[in-house]
Amino acid sequence: MDSKEMLERERKIAFKAAEEYEMEGVIRECCPYCNGKLRYEGFGNSFCISCENQCGYEYGIRGI
Repeated sequence: MDSKEMLERERKIAFKAAEEYEMEGVIRECCPYCNGKLRYEGFGNSFCISCENQCGYEYGIRGI
């Protein structure tokens, strides 16, 4: 898998995790690096999805 495909996969996982958290309050999606649990941190109209295992997975979206 090339880097462009990997980035797209990570983006999809982050958005799915954020949607799960916002709709249900729980994230079922797993970290694409280590299969660990993901956590959601919201900051107004932006958010960050990261792995609780601190393996290096982190995806953030800034709002307007």
